[in-house]
Amino acid sequence: MQLAVPLAGAEEGQRHALVVFRSEPRLCEQPTREVLQLLASHIAAALQAAALYRAALQATADKGRLLAHLAHELAVPLHVVLGSMEILADHVDEVGRTSLERLRGKSASCSR
Repeated sequence: MQLAVPLAGAEEGQRHALVVFRSEPRLCEQPTREVLQLLASHIAAALQAAALYRAALQATADKGRLLAHLAHELAVPLHVVLGSMEILADHVDEVGRTSLERLRGKSASCSR
C-alpha cells in the first residue's frame, strides 16, 4: 500500500510529496495520517527555508559585486583629481597652495 501526502508551499513550479509505502494492504489510521501530514508540513517549511537561504546568499554575493564595482568607479576619478592636485601644487600661488592643502586634508580624512 502507498500513501502520498503533498508538501504544501514547495518552491514555485515544483511539486513534492511525502510518499510512504506499507507492506500491509490496509489503510493508515487517522493518527498516522495526521502525523504524516505534520511531517509533510515540516518538510515543506524546510524546503522553503532552504530556498530563502539560497536567495539570501545570492543577494549577498550580488551586493558584494555591486559595492566592489561602485568603489572602483568612485576611486578612479578620485585618483585623477588627487594626481592633478599634486601636479598643480608646484604651479600655484599662496592662495592656491592653501586651497590645495585643505583639499589634501579632506582627501586624507576620506581615505581612512
